[in-house]
Amino acid sequence: MKPNKVPRIFRRRQGQAYLILVSGLPRSGTSLMMNMLQSGGIPIQTDNQRKADPDNPTGYFELERVKKIPEGDTAWLSKHHGKAIKIVAPIISCLPDDLEYKVIFMQRDLDEILASQAQMLSNRYRCVDKEQDLVLKRIFQESIKSVQAYMAQQPNFSFLPCSYSNIVKDPMPEIIMIEEYLNIRLEKRNMAECVDPGLYRQRKSQLPKMNLFPG
Repeated sequence: MKPNKVPRIFRRRQGQAYLILVSGLPRSGTSLMMNMLQSGGIPIQTDNQRKADPDNPTGYFELERVKKIPEGDTAWLSKHHGKAIKIVAPIISCLPDDLEYKVIFMQRDLDEILASQAQMLSNRYRCVDKEQDLVLKRIFQESIKSVQAYMAQQPNFSFLPCSYSNIVKDPMPEIIMIEEYLNIRLEKRNMAECVDPGLYRQRKSQLPKMNLFPG
């Protein structure tokens, strides 16, 4: 399959009114994707309460109200058709079924995600338990399977997997795929300029050399 072709399975519905969701596990590249979409011309919904920091120097692009979706606070979503909202993967199944969603689902190697989380905790002077990390890896694996299976079964969902590592290596093929998936003309060059390979700081090839879990 050519990299700039969207798999048909992810284009089952082509409604005119839909929400654009950026989802995935923490540290999988969701903030990068939000930044790219905004630079590409898509309005994003964020409250900027979580400020940029050394772990995410370009910002988190989060919306605190998203955390209340599992409690039933969902009426506001219908006012944001055509906008991009960042939402963590476990909340996907709590979304109302009377709206249509196009989900850009960020994928990243789980060892890289865990290493990135470990570094973030270290930066906040918090210890990392290696055994707990192994448990988290299993939880993350099951979470990804569960969320993607759920979306595949819902007629009001479609989703497009996007590889974080592929975006960093060569963003344009992924950007072209996103443009086709959303059926929106994007400022592709602006999107590509958001990608800073220097922020890809936990790479699979380097992890064995990193002493992330001392002692």
